[in-house]
Amino acid sequence: MYSLNWNFGKKKIFKKSVHRNKIKRLLRASFFLNKFILYEKSKNYYIILIYNSHFFPKFINIDISIKKIFNKIKDNYD
Repeated sequence: MYSLNWNFGKKKIFKKSVHRNKIKRLLRASFFLNKFILYEKSKNYYIILIYNSHFFPKFINIDISIKKIFNKIKDNYD
């Protein structure tokens, strides 16, 4: 079971909602591609992803970061 809360770039930084929505889509896609890393039937994880930067991300950078985060979570909480 996964619980995921989304919090994205502030309106002051990314003025257009299209850009904020694209960041949300990139984070969500990376999460769903890598959620198998955390999969265990007996464990629940509550994850909050916050994108806090002034530049627009690329998918490959987000994907690498999500993999690192998930591996750290798995190593620390097993």
